[in-house]
Amino acid sequence: MIETMTTEQRQAVQDLMMSPTMSRLGAMAQSMPLNCSDLSDIKAGLSTSALEIVRALDADRIHFDRPEDAAMLHGLLAVCFEVVLDGRFAANAQVVRAS
Repeated sequence: MIETMTTEQRQAVQDLMMSPTMSRLGAMAQSMPLNCSDLSDIKAGLSTSALEIVRALDADRIHFDRPEDAAMLHGLLAVCFEVVLDGRFAANAQVVRAS
């Protein structure tokens, strides 16, 4: 994949890899008992993390300076729940809102 990347894309990847957050995430990933080839492991990790983030958001423990930042995290959470619920999250969310 790296062979087909543009110079700008390679630079973006390089910049991301130098990020302190990415370093922290990489260190955490090494100690996680997660089998990335096992979909049930992936779903368990996503659901656990995403649910805790939702609880923190609901309790107002996570704050954003820009609406774009909040939108990015909310988008990531929506993707997580779509994966965990096999693509049925949006349909289930509509049922909950209608109630």
